[in-house]
Amino acid sequence: MSLKILLVSFNRYTTPDPVFPLGLVYVGDALVQAGHEVHFVDLLSAKDDWQEMARAFAPDIVAISVRNVDEVCIGSKGTLLGELPELVSICRRLCSGPIVLGGPAVSLFPAEILRMSGADFAIKGEGEQAFLHICKCHEAGSQPDAPWLLSQQQAAAGLVTISSAPAGFCTYFDLPIREQIAPFYLGTSRMLNIQTQRGCPMKCCYCTYPALEGRFARRKPVEAVIEEMLLFKRLGAKYFFVVDGVFNSSRSWVVELCEAMIRAQIGLRWCCFLKPYGIDIELARLMAKAGLSHAECGSDSLSDTMLENYGKRFTFRDVRDSSLNLINAGIRICHFIIFGGPGETRSTVEETFQHSSEIPGGIFFSSVGLRVYPNTPLYESLRATTPGLDSVSMLEPYYYLSPCFSEDGIREALQTHARNRSEWILSSDSEYFSLEMKRMRRKGKTGPLWDYMELMQRLRPRSE
Repeated sequence: MSLKILLVSFNRYTTPDPVFPLGLVYVGDALVQAGHEVHFVDLLSAKDDWQEMARAFAPDIVAISVRNVDEVCIGSKGTLLGELPELVSICRRLCSGPIVLGGPAVSLFPAEILRMSGADFAIKGEGEQAFLHICKCHEAGSQPDAPWLLSQQQAAAGLVTISSAPAGFCTYFDLPIREQIAPFYLGTSRMLNIQTQRGCPMKCCYCTYPALEGRFARRKPVEAVIEEMLLFKRLGAKYFFVVDGVFNSSRSWVVELCEAMIRAQIGLRWCCFLKPYGIDIELARLMAKAGLSHAECGSDSLSDTMLENYGKRFTFRDVRDSSLNLINAGIRICHFIIFGGPGETRSTVEETFQHSSEIPGGIFFSSVGLRVYPNTPLYESLRATTPGLDSVSMLEPYYYLSPCFSEDGIREALQTHARNRSEWILSSDSEYFSLEMKRMRRKGKTGPLWDYMELMQRLRPRSE
């Protein structure tokens, strides 16, 4: 039996760029491979008549993917979920079957988001196998029941602890789905996304990747990755972003995949997230030969004290050496730096700024404070020292900031340190750069635009 499935990408957040709804596309791949009929609605690019088109499609089930909880910025208030109940109400009028929520935000807060949305079910974890199970139950006329699936009734009763859905990549890539939504992203962010692996073995104190994807890296077959990249070329992509939490989780994986990309003559530039550890010049040159032009490093600090406090498994020396090898191979790099974590002092802030001068050519993005999420080491440590934290919903943005600083105080310290240092991009300047980046996109610039930011900093009047 073939079902009609309406897939809806709820994300409307576009800073710094609109993000290709890769997770829901992969769910669509699995559904099409299983013989179901799929209609895809991306609310970032949907036409005004999408509801009429969806009603004519007459779906049996609706799946809504929710990517972002909030803006992850200490100065922002509230979530990005305010329009979700209205969307669920609209889908109720389009479909008499179940409405199912999934995506990263739902995996982090399944009960809270399910209750506030009014949907029927929430999936925690990966969607490909999970949604196929829901389809089988619907075909059989039975109520779906699984340890990774939360019903509205269970959420209303206060059940919040559920396990993660079964893992499993789909290696079928549906061209019609991509043909429908890719043009919008090729015309705005100028790039498409790809995922080569899931799972993160790192133990960063604040990070949700292990909770979302597990602690062990699970990789697609190299042949499937190459097939998907070649599909990008057919769609007209000139650049792609590898969204793996850590691309270089294994040196042998990087070597195997990059060598396959070279043999296949992919010929596209790309960017990825790298762990700044263990990247020698040979590995850096291989990645560059395979097309890597930009790398984003979640270094978090350049102070050994803070690296240990954040749960990193590398030192500043590792960060510096890996960075210099990437730069010497012709790869542009940026580092994301978090100020104000556990144990941050004026001394560690100063150390980070001083050490940044040992990475000439690097760009440094700063942020203030740590967004606290459940099921992370940071949350567990705060529970032990913060009375009443168990009763606080982490769905509303909750931040940790070192008691050595106030929010205004640490921003002032960063402004002082970064003055006349164009390689440092402060979070307080994010609105300015967001506008500039959108202007550059309209001019046809591809790839990450942070490598233009240093020049913009130098040209920008400092009085702004």
